[in-house]
Amino acid sequence: FSNTEEMIFVAGSIGIGLSFLLTWLIASMFVRPIREIVKEAEEIAEGVRETRIEERPADEMGHLSRSLNKLLDSLQARQRQIEEYARTLKQRVKERTADLVASEEKYRTLVDNLPLVVYRLQEDGTVEFINPYFTEKLGYTPEEVVGNKEFWRSVICGDHEAGASIIESCWGKREEMRAERKVKSKSGQLFVFIDQAMPMKDEKGNLEWIDGIMLDITELKRLQERALRGEEIRILCEMSARFAHELRNPLATAGGFARRLMYKLPEGGELRKIAGIIVEEVSRLENILRIMLSSIEPVQLSIGRVNVQKLLDGCKRDLEGELKRRSIQLELKSPEQLPDIQGDEDLLLRALESIIGHAIAMTPSGETIGLIMTKEDGSLVMSIRFRAQGLDQEDIDQFFLPRQVEALEKVALDLPLAKVIIHCHGGAVEVAGDKGGEFVRLRIELPIGGA
Repeated sequence: FSNTEEMIFVAGSIGIGLSFLLTWLIASMFVRPIREIVKEAEEIAEGVRETRIEERPADEMGHLSRSLNKLLDSLQARQRQIEEYARTLKQRVKERTADLVASEEKYRTLVDNLPLVVYRLQEDGTVEFINPYFTEKLGYTPEEVVGNKEFWRSVICGDHEAGASIIESCWGKREEMRAERKVKSKSGQLFVFIDQAMPMKDEKGNLEWIDGIMLDITELKRLQERALRGEEIRILCEMSARFAHELRNPLATAGGFARRLMYKLPEGGELRKIAGIIVEEVSRLENILRIMLSSIEPVQLSIGRVNVQKLLDGCKRDLEGELKRRSIQLELKSPEQLPDIQGDEDLLLRALESIIGHAIAMTPSGETIGLIMTKEDGSLVMSIRFRAQGLDQEDIDQFFLPRQVEALEKVALDLPLAKVIIHCHGGAVEVAGDKGGEFVRLRIELPIGGA
């Protein structure tokens, strides 16, 4: 009986083991396709599977595999479409980038080559950008300007007030933000610009930056001033000619009768003395009339190269006798090398002798006349300073107008014409008093390039 139980137990154990094995085999047959499907689905989800799933029998697993294949096909189609979009977008971005680079290069070249100063300022006045024309015209390098908070205020706008905004410093209360500026270059040359600024503001109206341009009008201003001087001379000539015409005939008649009357009166008599005074005063009026006529004398220039040093030496040589007679020193200071100018040498010598001769006539004996030559802003500047007592502001303002001068009548006769000659050469003359009118300062400016 004992052996039988053992055999039954062994047989039961084997049967149970076989049933477990059979169950495991059957379960594995059903679970394996599911695992494969899950793995393939994970590969599809991760985007690493490119081949389709193997078709299965027409059961639930087969239906699932077909659905996954459709999903894979759809995803691959979308991926190809996205890749095509990406290639198209990349090409378009490349083309647009090339267009932008070309456009930027074009506008950069335009800004760099414009005969204008182009600039940008930040809201606190810091210079953010200047084009090469700024450096070419004014001599300041970008390293000296860009990033400098005070440069534009002090150098360009000429404002040194601390605490003011950049707009207040440079444009004040102008709505158009347009101003005429006189700016000195790094070398000291003076330029005149028209400055037009355009403020850029945010949605709240706060200033973000300022873009602007500056146009050089230095030559235009010079031509404008020359035209104004020419118009002034024309009007004065017309007035002088009319006045001289109206004065000449009655003055000649009065002078003739006064002389005849004086000669007919007995010498030593009271009436003869009175007639002599009348003749002297008429002679003074006739001399003033000659001066007036000389100021409207037409000037014809014969332009050539003029050696300024030679011109000064010739003037000093011609006036040497009068300088010695009156014990007056002419102190000349000039650079070692003066540039030549374009002009009429004879007329310039005549004008210079007239002006210096007039200064000699007005300078007391034993004094010194100072003459300094300098080069400024493309022009030669002659500064003459001498002592002339008894002159008021009216005499200084009318320095070149026709007047009677007792000494050196010849050079006094040419004095009004001297100003005309200088203006015809494109130059300018300024007269000012110094130390309450005790000294007179003349500034004569002649362009090196000629009129």
